[in-house]
Amino acid sequence: MSNIHKIIIGILVGSLALNLIFFFVILDQVGETKYYNNNQNVTQQIQGLQNDLHRLSNQVNDIHQSNQWVTYEQFEPNPDSSTMEEIQVDFEWAFKELENNAEISFLYREEGEKQWNELSVDPLNGLNYSAQLKLKPFEHYEYQILSEGEVARSTDIKTVPSHLYSPEPLRIMEIGANGGAPGNVDYFSIQLVQSNSIFPFFKPEEITAKILRSNGEVVERKLSQGLMDNTENKKMREELKVSKEQENYWNLEVDDIEDIASVNLRVEYANGVVHQGEVFPNGMEFRQSIESQWYGK
Repeated sequence: MSNIHKIIIGILVGSLALNLIFFFVILDQVGETKYYNNNQNVTQQIQGLQNDLHRLSNQVNDIHQSNQWVTYEQFEPNPDSSTMEEIQVDFEWAFKELENNAEISFLYREEGEKQWNELSVDPLNGLNYSAQLKLKPFEHYEYQILSEGEVARSTDIKTVPSHLYSPEPLRIMEIGANGGAPGNVDYFSIQLVQSNSIFPFFKPEEITAKILRSNGEVVERKLSQGLMDNTENKKMREELKVSKEQENYWNLEVDDIEDIASVNLRVEYANGVVHQGEVFPNGMEFRQSIESQWYGK
């Protein structure tokens, strides 16, 4: 935090403290009747204090914006140049100002590491530059931008947004069951969703449900891609502007099997990862499988 930020925040806190002290002095010095008679005046003072705080907050934000050396940053995952082991994320940024003939560096490293990796930087137009990061899908990274000329400058160390390159497993969106306790269920439905599914090698290839009946019979069903065709899902598709066949949704609806006791799912991904476990009546086994097989926990 710069000295100017510290000074302004100190003024802010001091102003608030003085006004609060003044407010409680008023309460102590006037009687209850006088307090209610002067309530409107006190309220106006509090509103004035709130306005002062809001104005000072805007001033701090304006100073922060004016002191920004890098004015634009954009990370974009590149599926076409990525593999299961190495994800490419393209990064573009723009400087507010730059010394002539300054040497630009882009550094990044895994969180917790001391050694930086330096990338080659591509000049675009004006003060815009780009770099291509190669990242492991389940690691977290931080980065820094530097320029070196007559004066050396650098940004703060920041975190690369991991949701852009870290794949998410398939997760249960909703489960429905009718007919009574497990063993008497005659209707079952499940919908699953996978967020951040832009990389084809992290998508599910096949999902199989094993439905166990109370008499010991096991029935297998394949899940369908997309959302179930019901009123609630139609409304959701309209709000999210997605099609019925949206590829990151999977579903199963079972209304022709009686006496359902339990349901297990097996999910096979394109990268070879498999997780499986019970989703009904208890989904803990399925969630634990995700943690162990996907995240290695």
